[in-house]
Amino acid sequence: MAINITVGSEEVETEEKEVQRTISLKANKTLSGDIIIHDHPDLQIVVSRAKNKIITYPKLETGDHTYYSQEDLFSYLADKGVIGHDAMQGGVLLGSMEALILQPKEGSTIDPIQVVLSKIYDYLQLDEPKFALRQRFQDDETDRLMDPDVNTELGDVQHYEKKGSMDPRFARRYYITYHF
Repeated sequence: MAINITVGSEEVETEEKEVQRTISLKANKTLSGDIIIHDHPDLQIVVSRAKNKIITYPKLETGDHTYYSQEDLFSYLADKGVIGHDAMQGGVLLGSMEALILQPKEGSTIDPIQVVLSKIYDYLQLDEPKFALRQRFQDDETDRLMDPDVNTELGDVQHYEKKGSMDPRFARRYYITYHF
């Protein structure tokens, strides 16, 4: 039985894949290779190639709105076939959720992480009007509370120094009543 060893460079044809889609996300890559997406106003979305998971963490606070945002994201990804409907579960940290990424059939050249990033981008684009509406409502409410517009049908309401029916100079202190 003979063993043949070839020394030298044998030209290997590498097939360059055509770019099908270009997306833009506010994301960064960790030392372990995970991708953290910061585009969602309530969540940080972590796509982990090593763990084959999508993990979401609340950005500022945990509440009903963060849970519903996580559920909405994972339901969208499950409907698109990126994760299984039974793969969603609570994470290790308080308020986090995670789901396993479905793997393509053997022999397929599809990169599941690229598909996940593409579908997350689609979800963020789909919900962008909802995020903008909520931000506009919060800004309007802040403006209303910080600079109130106090008007009546007869004009501006005047601010008086003395308000109420009791003059503070003549009001007795409560402890004087019990003093003997």
